[in-house]
Amino acid sequence: MYHHSMSLPAQKPKPSFSEQPSLQLKESAAEYRGPKPSIPYLVHKDPSEFACLKLALHNLLPEDASELFKFQILVDHLQLEEAKLIADSFLNSPYPYTATMAALTEKFGKPHQLALSKIARVMDAPDVRPGDPEAFERFALQVQALVGLLKSLGPDGDAELRVLQMVAS
Repeated sequence: MYHHSMSLPAQKPKPSFSEQPSLQLKESAAEYRGPKPSIPYLVHKDPSEFACLKLALHNLLPEDASELFKFQILVDHLQLEEAKLIADSFLNSPYPYTATMAALTEKFGKPHQLALSKIARVMDAPDVRPGDPEAFERFALQVQALVGLLKSLGPDGDAELRVLQMVAS
């Protein structure tokens, strides 16, 4: 839905998993043959959407790419006006990509912002009606994902989880 395919410059060849002595994988299992990954757009003020964009950029942009190249790819994937304005403010920075990502992370990507967004989604979810196992399963998965996220945040996540438990009581 928010994904955009693009070609990236060739990266330095990395040794395959089978060439690394510590990993004993079959050649066929070590090569990914699925669809090409893509970089999503940042369209909404949604911490989950920003987290996906940040992860894709980290995983797909070549490590040795210039700041300006990475900045251009980032800007091409910003559709949220507020995010575009943030990027514009770093256009003449010596490190435009790094500075923009730091500012966007501060604005949209702090872990507690993601947690609060997911908490709101769970709290605002429609009531599960008796006899609707699909709705119950969906709700259970949302709660499971939220608890996993909060646990990954450590003590800060534990505090959010305790607050959520008090609100739900």
